[in-house]
Amino acid sequence: MRGIMGRSLKVSPGCTEQVKSALGRNGFPSQKALAEELDIGLSTVKKFLTGQPVDYSYFLEISERLGYEWRNIVSCLTSKLHWVYNTTVILNSK
Repeated sequence: MRGIMGRSLKVSPGCTEQVKSALGRNGFPSQKALAEELDIGLSTVKKFLTGQPVDYSYFLEISERLGYEWRNIVSCLTSKLHWVYNTTVILNSK
């Protein structure tokens, strides 16, 4: 499912500090450890934690692993977030 939509999401500026602190709370001693567990690039994890845009599928995956409901921490880069979410639900149900 990664990369299908080409949409990016980022952590809301008001949530970046709490998201960064979630690493330790969830047993990750470093950003690299999280990246390795999820089998994604370290640069993607760093972007996520600093509020930079990442592919929506990575955003959902990292959010879930850190214990967050993605909709509670997202800052939408596109006005079509609702469309992305609904399409993701449809793709996942097949």
